[in-house]
Amino acid sequence: MSNWLTIQRNPEQVFYCEPPVGSSLERFQHRQCHLWPVVPHRAGVITFATPDAAGLIGTDLPAKQIGAIPTDAFLEQGWADYGIDAYQARNMYSDLGAQAFENYCRRRGLKAHAGAGNRASWWGDVKTVPLGQVKFDWGFRRGARQIIGQSDKRKVHWHYAVNAQLRTSPFPHVRLAARLIFSENGLDAIADPRRAHSLRRSLAKAWRNARWRDMLCAYLWWLSDTKSDLSLPVADGVAIAASIPPMQISCPVSVDETGEEVADEDDPDVMLDEWDDEAEETEE
Repeated sequence: MSNWLTIQRNPEQVFYCEPPVGSSLERFQHRQCHLWPVVPHRAGVITFATPDAAGLIGTDLPAKQIGAIPTDAFLEQGWADYGIDAYQARNMYSDLGAQAFENYCRRRGLKAHAGAGNRASWWGDVKTVPLGQVKFDWGFRRGARQIIGQSDKRKVHWHYAVNAQLRTSPFPHVRLAARLIFSENGLDAIADPRRAHSLRRSLAKAWRNARWRDMLCAYLWWLSDTKSDLSLPVADGVAIAASIPPMQISCPVSVDETGEEVADEDDPDVMLDEWDDEAEETEE
């Protein structure tokens, strides 16, 4: 199984909006002033949203729609009328999608943790995500895993987290990357990067692919509303929808893990008898 979610539905159109004459351009291009994802461009913004019936595109933020273009054409050709080539258009799309993912995670009560390149990884504390195993069932893929746990030996909580990037090549998809966040109280991430790195290397060193795969499935099952797609709102009634679970990749061979060290007994979620990788199907 890969960490890619295929995008199955995009908004029909992309819009270019500007503020009315006399309005503050700086405020208009400030992302936090908008209700929906935007990318500043020239004297306005690129967005999937349009002004509402009152002419507002954000809280006390008047706007006027200047232009519109089909999303497919925007991604394939850019938008020459506004000096946007295809490369810029795809970067703008990725930016809009990343904002939509972040907004979605915030609404689900998740917290952001900045990693390399200031990319945010989204995790849940003990008051947000289920403390026990999360069961998932898509028919061909089913199981159960914890997405939060506690190490008595190390006196920390571990939290499964992901960061997401929208990409259009080789096809539109959401690329997820997993990591672990650690906390002492289950609520606040450990700020010391060296300690977090040491914990990550020691606690998870024996975790195998099947475990990481199933934690991703459990995380997405909990995160999504419909269990069949991850719908990221980008405007009123408009969303980028990515199918879940992640793409399935078949492989005719498997890795012989005979003789490798056993999992950390301090982690109660590692069940060696139940989760035997050598007995797993070789379809991921």
